[in-house]
Order: sequence, then structure tokens, then C-alpha cells
Amino acid sequence: TSTTPQKEIEPSFDFDQIFPDSIWTNYMTKRGDYLSLIAYNQYGNANEWRRIYNWNKKHWAERKIGPNKENPNFIYPYKELDLKKPAGNAIEWAYEYFIYNVNEGESLWSIAQKVYNDELAWVVLFWDNEDLLNKNNGNIYPNMEIKVRSELWPEFK
Repeated sequence: TSTTPQKEIEPSFDFDQIFPDSIWTNYMTKRGDYLSLIAYNQYGNANEWRRIYNWNKKHWAERKIGPNKENPNFIYPYKELDLKKPAGNAIEWAYEYFIYNVNEGESLWSIAQKVYNDELAWVVLFWDNEDLLNKNNGNIYPNMEIKVRSELWPEFK
């Protein structure tokens, strides 16, 4: 029995040839993201998930992108992926922050739920306040001032 290789719906792009001026950008995964959805949203072709996977495979464990680097079907939210974009399409931004005063009994988990409506975004609060948290043995306390992003993902017009 001969098997015919599976064909992609659309041919893969070689971004280095199509966009010789392409640059690396960061993408933060969202709750409910998976590689083919990211590929479709970022490149218009779900089949490009393989390229995203190959770009990020070497950092899979270090960045804790998913539980198993050999199985890219499951990825965690709020993890950074490297994506290649045409220089003209790459957008750099600086996050805007506000100062949040920690209340009695709060944790990064509860603050993330209150501010972002997603407790799993606690890791973003951790990254943005890592130096402060390290100075306090990883603890937060009432009246501590922490930086909070105005938006997890800035909206582009």
C-alpha cells in the first residue's frame, strides 16, 4: 500500500526570501492559544505552526512554553514566543503601567484576577516586579506598590 504525503492547504512561506528584512519579535501567548491559531492570526496560514514551533523549540523548557517540547499541541498562556515578522509589520511598543497598592490578603494571583480578569496573568505581574519581589523574598505585603500593565496586549488601530 502506498501512502501519499499529506499536502498543506497553502504552501509554506519562506519568510527569509519573501521578507529579507524580517526581524524577530516577541509574542505573548493568550489563554486558549495554540500554535496553529497563532500561525493563522499572525501569518494568515495555520500550517505555519510548524515554523513557529521550530523557532521556539530550543527555548521550550527554559521558557516553560508547554509541558512537553516533543508535543507542541498544548501551550501555556502568558509565555513568550519568538516570531519573525517583516520589518514593516513589526510593531514595538512600551507597556504603560500604573501603580497598584497591595491590600491585606491579596496575592499576585488575586490581583491578576481583579485587574486583568484572569488569575493566570499573575506571571506578568511577577515579571514586571521581579526585582522588587526578589528584594522581599518573593513576598508581597499590604501597602506595597507594584507596577501593573494598563493592558496585557496593547490594542493596535
